[in-house]
Amino acid sequence: MRCVAIVLLSWVAASGSAQVYVQSSLVDDHHLAPGDAVEGAVSVLNAGADARRVRVYLTDYAFAADGTTRYAPPGSVARSAAAWVSLGAPSAVVPGGEATEIRYELRVPPGDRAGSWWCALMVEDMGPVDSGAVAGSGLRSRTRFAVQLAVRLGGDSPALELAALDLVRTDAGRIHLALDLANAGGALTDTGVSVELFDADGTSKGRFEGSRARLYPGTSFRHVVDLTAVPEGRYQALVIADTGDEHGVGTQVALDL
Repeated sequence: MRCVAIVLLSWVAASGSAQVYVQSSLVDDHHLAPGDAVEGAVSVLNAGADARRVRVYLTDYAFAADGTTRYAPPGSVARSAAAWVSLGAPSAVVPGGEATEIRYELRVPPGDRAGSWWCALMVEDMGPVDSGAVAGSGLRSRTRFAVQLAVRLGGDSPALELAALDLVRTDAGRIHLALDLANAGGALTDTGVSVELFDADGTSKGRFEGSRARLYPGTSFRHVVDLTAVPEGRYQALVIADTGDEHGVGTQVALDL
C-alpha cells in the first residue's frame, strides 16, 4: 500500500550520514467533524550515538499516475489541511540512541465542509547538534521523512476512474498490465487491483492480484499486475479496482499474451 513510506534524499555539502528515522506510522488518519480538534505525535528515533537536530515543517502532498510526486507549499492543494495543523516547535533535538515525539495539534475549522483533507508533516535530519560550521568538501544525503496527516470528515465519497489500461512488456522480459486509476471524488480511499483471466471457453485461468495504493481526491496512481507467468494466448480479462466497499469499478478487455 502506498502510504508515503517515502524517504526523500537531497544532497548538501557536508560529511556524515543520516541516522534519524520516523519509527511510528507514516500515516495518521483522523475521523473528525467540523469544529473538532485532536492532538497527535510522530515518534522520531536517533539510531546514532550523538544528539542530532531535526527540522519539522508542513507541506502539501500530491501524486499522479505518471510517477510525479509534489511536496508543495501549504495551501497549494485544493483540499490542503496544512492550515489546520499547529506544530509544537519547528525543530527538535533527538539524543543519541533515543526517541523523541514530535507533537502537533489538528483543529478543523467550523463550517460546511465534507470529504477528505490532508497534508504532509516533514521530518528532516539536520545533522549533529554540535557540528558547528559545515566541514569537509564531500557530499552527504540529507534524509527527510514524509508523514501523511489525513482528515476524514465524512459526507462525501470517492469516485474512481479508469484513466488508462495498457499491456506492458518490460526490457527484463516481464509482462505487466498497467492500470491508471484516478480519484475524481471528494474522499480518500484505499485501492487494490486484480485481474481474472478467462480462456475462449469461458474457463477461469486464475485471478492475479496487483499493487495497492491510497488515492486522495484529485490524485492518480499506476497500478501494476504481473502476468509474466500466464501462458501465451488470447484471454478475456476482468479487471477490478477494489476499494473494499461499493465504490470499486471494473472493466472487461481482451488480452493477447
